[in-house]
Order: sequence, then structure tokens, then C-alpha cells
Amino acid sequence: MEIIWDNCDRSTWEIASTQADRSSLEQSWIYGEAVRDHYGMTVKRAIIRSNEKTLGIFQIFEKSFLGVAKVSRLVRGPIWLDGQAAGEPPEEAMTAIAKSFPLLRRHLLFWTPELPNTAENLNLMRSVGKRRMVTGLSTAWLDITKTDEELLKSFSGNWRNMLRAGERTDLKIRIRDDSKGVGTHLSAYDAFRQQRRFVGPSSELIHSMGENSNKGDIVTLTAGTAQQIVAGVLFVCHGNSATYYTSWNSNEGRNNRAHNTLLWRAIQELKGRGISWLDLGGLNTESAAGVARFKIGLGGEIVTLSGTYL
Repeated sequence: MEIIWDNCDRSTWEIASTQADRSSLEQSWIYGEAVRDHYGMTVKRAIIRSNEKTLGIFQIFEKSFLGVAKVSRLVRGPIWLDGQAAGEPPEEAMTAIAKSFPLLRRHLLFWTPELPNTAENLNLMRSVGKRRMVTGLSTAWLDITKTDEELLKSFSGNWRNMLRAGERTDLKIRIRDDSKGVGTHLSAYDAFRQQRRFVGPSSELIHSMGENSNKGDIVTLTAGTAQQIVAGVLFVCHGNSATYYTSWNSNEGRNNRAHNTLLWRAIQELKGRGISWLDLGGLNTESAAGVARFKIGLGGEIVTLSGTYL
């Protein structure tokens, strides 16, 4: 088992990502480049190999602390390429990763593995010398390889009803996968955040992802009338997966169930682009209970991650 550092170009990374069942946004190439540009962190990428076979890939975000220590973050990784994404990573590989960041050399690794919150995975992380510091986030994964009929059946009755209501309106849906689409979305998203006073993903970070993306990496959809745009959503594609990352709405958009229509059209669009899995993003049932109910209504697989370890 070996960890090979910084010997991977973008093409190799993105091809490897498509060999995974699911992949996380935080392990995508454009997210790493955006973290480097926006936060000024060093991005290091690694390949996990055993007997010349590539088992997985991961990237870390690193920063020096007062010149006496290094702090690294491994978020929602590694990505496993051999069908082990269901939560059974090779212990030898996990041990090799942990040993790459020796505490005796003042190198701290805050690690959020892409592992479900089970007793087995807690014991696994303990066995490689890691202790949990923070409990894990929850998200929902939607398999969009299903037929439209199967997907609609998996939605809650209330979600389907709102979708039907949205489709009966005169809203026009526009789909873009270029920088202009990202710019239009971010302008409305920033205004919406200021108006509603909520904390969401950084617009600057998203802009940086857009600057580092190829055409098709970021897909935006807007719903509008003849006079104005009333709602919008943004998705980031990575490997065989995509993440529902940001959205905004207006009173007219809510009244016309624009988000139900946008999500349904997005699922069809992403499926047509070869995407198999949609990560619906974090589920916060406390401060954003309404948004969580909206996402859960799509009938995806709810997953709570094991947590962050040091």
C-alpha cells in the first residue's frame, strides 16, 4: 500500500472520479482549485495504490499555523474507485493516510471521511489512531438513473402535488452551463442572502469554482416570467455525481412552486449529461427545517457521516 503525492494532473483526476460510485464536491478538482485561490491554502492531491492498482484518490487543504505547525483538512474523502464507496474502505489504506500526517512533526490532520455514522466506522477510525471531534453532517443521495416514473413515485405526495402545480404555471425554465449563467445566479443569490440574512456557501468561492471550471462543470437553472427571473438553482458536477449547491427564491417563485419545477428539470438535465447520483446537500432540521423537508421529500437515501476526526 502506498500514497503517491502530487503526481496527478486534472485529466487523470477527473477520469478517476468517474470510476467511483459516488464522489463528493469537496474532492472535485475545481473545488480544490477554488479553495487554493479563495482561501490561500495549499492543495495537495494523492493517489492510493496497492500492487500497482489505484484504489482511491483524495485531496487535502493545508495551511501553516504560526510557522510552527501544519494544519490539513481532508473533507469527504478519499474517493474509492473499487466499489467500496458503500462504507467499507480498506483498513490498510486508512492507516497509510493517517501515518502521512505525524503528530510528532506537528502536522495536524482534521479528517472528515466519507463514511456513514456506524459503530464499525467509529472503531475503524479509532484503529488508525483518530478520535472524533465533531459529529457528522447529514445529506441525501438521490439515484437519478431511475426512470422518470420511478423517481416520481419516490417523491412524497406533497412534493408531487407542488410539482404539478408548478408545471401548470407559465414560468419559463432556462438552463445554462457557462460563466454567464454562474454570474447571473450569483447576483440574485447574493441579494437573496442579504435580504433573508442567512449564511450559505460563499459567492466568492463559487465564482472561483466557475473560473476554474470547464464548460458543463456548473449547471444553473432559472425560472422566470416575461418580466423577470423569480428563482434559481446551481449544481456542481463531479465524476458521476452532482451537488445541489445553492438556490434563491422570490415571493412569486414560492407562489408558483418554482423550486419544485427547477429541481425536476435539473434532475432530467443532469441525467441526460450522464450523472448518476445527486447529492442534495446538507440537511439541517433545526435552523433550516423547511429546506430539509423539501429535500427529504425527493425520497433520496439519507446518510449521516461519521464525523470529523483528529
